[in-house]
Amino acid sequence: MLKTMATASALVGCLFVLFTGRSMAVPIRCQTPRAGSTANDVKTWIWTKSMQLSRVTGETMSDFAQARLGDPHYDEFVHNIPGLPRYSWHLDSIQEPTLLKQIIEELFAFVDFFEEMKRYEIVNGSSFVQKFDDLINDINNFRAEFQVLEMCLGYSVTNRMTTLQPTPSPTLTKKGHDEWELGVQQEFLHWLIPVQVEFHRQTRV
Repeated sequence: MLKTMATASALVGCLFVLFTGRSMAVPIRCQTPRAGSTANDVKTWIWTKSMQLSRVTGETMSDFAQARLGDPHYDEFVHNIPGLPRYSWHLDSIQEPTLLKQIIEELFAFVDFFEEMKRYEIVNGSSFVQKFDDLINDINNFRAEFQVLEMCLGYSVTNRMTTLQPTPSPTLTKKGHDEWELGVQQEFLHWLIPVQVEFHRQTRV
């Protein structure tokens, strides 16, 4: 798992070019239920939450790998899971409204995968049901903040549009399913890296 983080770190530069030139010279108060907030306030919250989600996801992965596969650093998980969101290397040309829409839709898709994992854990009487449920709630709250940012910036608010559906694990063995669940967690952890880098930069603009 640790060596996969080195691969993930290569993603951090891909979003530095995003949002360039889009910062607001004068803070605009958000016309949302959160009276008095600015778009920069929301971006700061997004960055903070992305860091928290990375920590919680990493801890959950380690606990899951130890409990199911006997090694907290187990890295033989399933890669390239169909339907699982991934960031492109070519994001520099994406306009801000489109990018926010994409992020929100991908977060909806990640929730679908974690919901599928939670259902499997419930059937098997697993102790990870609560941990996955907590992650689902955190991701939903994270997604909602991007929707608030859309409102702050005067964009149409993105609701559930994605047609991505969780794909079952490629094997019926218990170990195979555990490796699939670990792969979903790893992909979400990778997905968070460029988001937190970009929004950290945005809060400093």
